[in-house]
Amino acid sequence: MAAFTHEYRAPPGWSVDGLALMAARSAVERAALACARSRLDGDDWVGALDLLSADTLAPYASVELECGAADVAWADGVVVVARDDGHLGFHNWQTGAAVVAPVVAHAGSVRAVARSGHRTVASTGDDGVVRRWDLREGSQLVHEHYGHTDGCCAIAWWDATDTLASGGRDCTVRIWDGRAPRAAAMATFGSDVRALAAAGHAGIGVVVGLGDGSLELWDVRQGAVPARCQTCRFAPGAGVGALAESTWVDTPRVAAGADDGSIRLVYVDAPAVGGHADYCNALCWTDASTLVSGGRDGAVRSWRV
Repeated sequence: MAAFTHEYRAPPGWSVDGLALMAARSAVERAALACARSRLDGDDWVGALDLLSADTLAPYASVELECGAADVAWADGVVVVARDDGHLGFHNWQTGAAVVAPVVAHAGSVRAVARSGHRTVASTGDDGVVRRWDLREGSQLVHEHYGHTDGCCAIAWWDATDTLASGGRDCTVRIWDGRAPRAAAMATFGSDVRALAAAGHAGIGVVVGLGDGSLELWDVRQGAVPARCQTCRFAPGAGVGALAESTWVDTPRVAAGADDGSIRLVYVDAPAVGGHADYCNALCWTDASTLVSGGRDGAVRSWRV
């Protein structure tokens, strides 16, 4: 296993549950990372949002939340936090301060949030509904997608086609095309879907991380049956908890993190590229060869891949 190049460590007892790259928008800005973390305080979960340098992982701002934070996304200069009280939080990317009041987004916890356009984000959660929000209007709901029969915890988005994928505990992945409320395509898997990543190849492909530790690739436009990855294997019982695609190179790479803490490149028969002492919950590429991971051990680490 390779040694990490930089590390940020949360206070003891905290779990890092979400990471998002905040790209530099001008020559004077530096890229940054948003980090969502949570811990159990008695019978309740509390959370925090950390803002880190993408280069060194040094923190430059942090705000506490009154509830757990399951995921984080960035769009149009706003950091969006998936909260376990069913709300979305909207924060300034430089200070972490709230820019508007939290918005009720889902019944139950919000499990995943992802950028879904230059000024929009998508969210999903325990109610199984996928919703898209326009940040230009503060936090206006613009689309709703129904179909999942259980809670969802994963979202992926294709920039070129404005298409979303969602997956969850009903063991399905559903593709949402534009403004249509019903799924344009659906595939059923042999275990609960815990992570998704858009696959950068011809057509619309999605890498699917399952609770049984397996990975499958579904090429939606080709109508192909999902194919299981035979080269990227995790320990028995170690579910896939995180996926991330690098789009900086002509042949994009996808990284996967599992409950055994290991991190591997998908479809590459090679040793683990990094790891954590507990669940790997979050992954994010910051450039073509730098992968950042977050785990239940409270660590955020960068790896040269």
